Amino acid sequence: MQPITSTQIELPSVAPTVVDLDVLALSATEWRIFDNRVSPDNALGLLGFVEEKRNRFEVLQIGRPGEITRYGTLSQALDHFVRNPVAPF
Repeated sequence: MQPITSTQIELPSVAPTVVDLDVLALSATEWRIFDNRVSPDNALGLLGFVEEKRNRFEVLQIGRPGEITRYGTLSQALDHFVRNPVAPF
């Protein structure tokens, strides 16, 4: 089946910086991380999730299935998305 219309989606051409991250609290211990340079209705802007467990912050990054990285602070966890972008920049 062919799409009725085709739309070219323009994505950022450089990796995000910390100010590009939209951090939405899902609960007291869970956050959704989104690239605010992408339209909020575009799932391609979803970078991943952070969850606090036992005083550690676990990063689950979209595009890295099965890989969980742990940090001591939320700030360090957010820096992970800047230092380790998945998209080819």
